Amino acid sequence: MRMRVICPILLCIAMLLPFANAFGLQAQSAPPPDRETIGAVVQELDTAWNARDAARFSAVFSEDGSFGFPFEGLAWHGRDAIKGQYAKFFPTLPPDLRHVTTIDDFEVLTPDLVGVDFEVDIFGADPKIGASQAPLVHYHGYGLGVRMDSGWRIRSARVFAAAKR
Repeated sequence: MRMRVICPILLCIAMLLPFANAFGLQAQSAPPPDRETIGAVVQELDTAWNARDAARFSAVFSEDGSFGFPFEGLAWHGRDAIKGQYAKFFPTLPPDLRHVTTIDDFEVLTPDLVGVDFEVDIFGADPKIGASQAPLVHYHGYGLGVRMDSGWRIRSARVFAAAKR
């Protein structure tokens, strides 16, 4: 008797599940990112680069993130590989260099995935006045950001050398 009652109830629940979202019964996802949210991730990346902190720099990437300079044949896959590369790279840089990233545009692909067009300038200080000079290097890039439990992270970034401004 009990089984005769339970089976139709389970069948009804299974049939109604596809309509749950229409009635607002499904959990709502977080709002899509805005320029400020994306800017915070970019600012953290710049701050870590400028501090020459490989662990902090790589932490901006997802665990399975990738970072590359395709025209130079350079690519690192995974946070650990990115950290290892930058732990070797940062000590070779002059202390006066500064990394500045600018967001050109972004597109929300899903509430948890965003595509970002960006530019990066590497500035050096003018020894005569101590202020930043024109960019020494200028890059264009495209990246994918993903929402994770720990916040927004870079899933993939590709950077291409561009003419100096």
